[in-house]
This record gives sequence, structure tokens and C-alpha cells, in this order.
Amino acid sequence: MDLAPGVPTPLWDSESSTIYIKTIDETGRPSMTILDYTERTAPVQQDDTPQVEYATKEQVDILA
Repeated sequence: MDLAPGVPTPLWDSESSTIYIKTIDETGRPSMTILDYTERTAPVQQDDTPQVEYATKEQVDILA
């Protein structure tokens, strides 16, 4: 497999929960990052940031 310099290429392991990210630098030297992945079974927690409410033009006019 020919890889372009500077372009990370994911390689998925079909027998385990692992992804290998192979990158070739500008000089042709390879590097490998190994990631383990797991399935997320619990629901994602919602952000508790307060919601912003906007007034309509009519509501602002009533206050004026």
C-alpha cells in the first residue's frame, strides 16, 4: 500500500477492536498510532448549559 506523505491512513483490525493510524512524514519515515475502540452503550449525557431565550420585537415594544 502506497501512502502519501503527511496523510494519516486508518487501518482497521478485523480481528480486534483496534485501529492503527499510519502516517508517513515528508522524509518518508513512517509512524504508527494505535487506538483501541469500544462500543458506547449508555446514552450520551446532555449538556446542562442554560438555554438562551430571546424576546420578540412585540415583547420589546411592550416594555418600551
